[in-house]
Amino acid sequence: MFTGLVEGIGTVKSVTRVGRDMILTIVPPFDSMECEIGDSVSIDGVCLTITDIKQDAIVMDVSEES
Repeated sequence: MFTGLVEGIGTVKSVTRVGRDMILTIVPPFDSMECEIGDSVSIDGVCLTITDIKQDAIVMDVSEES
């Protein structure tokens, strides 16, 4: 269960298919440098783990089950 605070609405920068899964890159409504790899982020009610951080975006792997 997500118990954090919703800080705003981000913008999808890219969706890359990897087989049946995908890599989701989002420009968050806050400074991406505030994040750390391994942080959990709620995306439309689904908690995803940050796997990479770009200067203006965060990257998460999304499994087919998600």
